[in-house]
Amino acid sequence: MLTDGGQSVTALASAPQAHAVEDLQHTLGEGPGVDASRSGAAVLVPDLSDGDDPALKRWPTFARGAVDSGVLAAFAFPLLLGTARIGAMSLYRNSPGGLTPDQLTQGLVTADSVALTLAEKGDGLPMPDQADPMRVHQAAGMAMVQLGVPVDQALLRMRAIAFAEGTTVDELADAILLRQRRLSQEDA
Repeated sequence: MLTDGGQSVTALASAPQAHAVEDLQHTLGEGPGVDASRSGAAVLVPDLSDGDDPALKRWPTFARGAVDSGVLAAFAFPLLLGTARIGAMSLYRNSPGGLTPDQLTQGLVTADSVALTLAEKGDGLPMPDQADPMRVHQAAGMAMVQLGVPVDQALLRMRAIAFAEGTTVDELADAILLRQRRLSQEDA
């Protein structure tokens, strides 16, 4: 889901593997769900290990990480309320292969239903404890001061550091906010 400030948050994941791939997208700021949220169009990647797929050239690090976790196909459908983009519904498969026309139709219909349900429930949705998108923004502000760079660059560096250290950007943000971690130019 996208917050009012444009921050992505994983609202729900059906399995630990799916949650790990969502965390990877959030940490890297790239992947099919990110693209579907931004563009408002479905992003369908039937084989994440196909290095010739033009979609994968946009996010090779995500593709490698997803394949390493056992995800070989990804299908992301935008969650739309009229023209407003509120997030994406990502579906993963542990074997390569495209969607049939019926599966594609069902994915689009399901995404519309999910978007309507989210709109109806609003703030009543159960969100995981770690789903406070402001933590990452607050930590990026602290990193901006620590590194002496603009906030957008601080966030990019946080994502790179988290990925390099094998953690999530949320976990790094928590460490920064709790003053357990201070970023320096050597981290970049």
